[in-house]
Amino acid sequence: MKKTKVLLVAALSLSLAAGLFGLTACVGAGGVAATINGEPIMEKDVTESIESMRAQNPEYSDPAAWAEAMAGSGLTPESLRERVIKGMAQEILLKKEAAEQGFTVDEDAIRESIENTKATTGVEDDAAWLEMLQAYGYKDEQAYFDSLHFNELQNQLYDSFEIVPSDEDLRTFISQAPDAVDGFQLPGTEDAEEPVAISPDDIDLGSIPEDVLDQYKDLWLNNSRGMAFQEWVEELLENADLVINPMPENVSYNVDMDSADGTPEDEFYPEEDEFDDTSDYSSSEAVADALAQGLEINDEVVGTGAIAESGSLISVHYEGTLEDGTVFDSNMEGDEPFQLTLGRGQVIRGWDAGIAGMQEGGTRTLVIPAPLAYGDADLGTIPPNSTLYFTVELVAVN
Repeated sequence: MKKTKVLLVAALSLSLAAGLFGLTACVGAGGVAATINGEPIMEKDVTESIESMRAQNPEYSDPAAWAEAMAGSGLTPESLRERVIKGMAQEILLKKEAAEQGFTVDEDAIRESIENTKATTGVEDDAAWLEMLQAYGYKDEQAYFDSLHFNELQNQLYDSFEIVPSDEDLRTFISQAPDAVDGFQLPGTEDAEEPVAISPDDIDLGSIPEDVLDQYKDLWLNNSRGMAFQEWVEELLENADLVINPMPENVSYNVDMDSADGTPEDEFYPEEDEFDDTSDYSSSEAVADALAQGLEINDEVVGTGAIAESGSLISVHYEGTLEDGTVFDSNMEGDEPFQLTLGRGQVIRGWDAGIAGMQEGGTRTLVIPAPLAYGDADLGTIPPNSTLYFTVELVAVN
């Protein structure tokens, strides 16, 4: 995968999904890594998932480079294993929840979709198709099928998830984005030449026309539903009985962290910009704050696949331009998709907030003001205090 100098903070993109790129070699200890409500998660599956990440970055076959990659992401073998286990546990819980709600998947439709994808991509033979699947992190076509199957169940759960804004929610949202509805200005601000700071307590919902209020509600829902759904998913995991067993010492990804030379450097980032595993820059609060600071989001194409939520490993194509149209970074032209874990500070804040809620297959444009990008830093190709313009295509959510 191309290392994107402007966007990449951590050297390691993390997978939270089970059943990715399987390995044929012996990859480590067996046994049960964890149980979720009594259901086992096998150590072999956890190790294979982690090794799939390593396999996509050949330099990580060197133990020191692998240790450095983990250190640069604020991780250890133990914490990385725990994260992968939690992702697998979450998938088990969601599948059970979908079954309890009676959701089913049309498997013939998935197979037809796969065949259509093959035809669209123009792969010439089975070997080329397998190579393409593996480039996207799938062991084989069955793994791709399983991923689409789970995504469909998750989409049905999402579609059934109801969330209604309270009056307080609406007043807060409107105060943060009063100009969000085109052609409407709040009473008392019509003649203001500069943006007016508005307290939520000063907003009279009854003074706003019903059709405009409905638009504000739709915008609130667009920005809040994905985060609320993710919070519900996280609550499922918190309320479940997850027991994680100690990590065996002989798993293949367990390397001496003292061999790391230090955090991977990137000339485009100040030294203080580090990966923070405890952050959530894609939360509903973070998105609302970003919108209040001038982030603009526009869905050019609304996807139909899985939802990009905080903690999701996503793959994207993108192009970034300056205000004058100068392209400063792009992976649109034949490059592999860029991967990141959303919401964890691996990218600029405007990305973490701006991509949240996108659905797989969608295209979104982002206008990111300097405080949510690189501020007054002079990055050469990006002048200080630059507003950045991005087109982002969400290729996959794993």
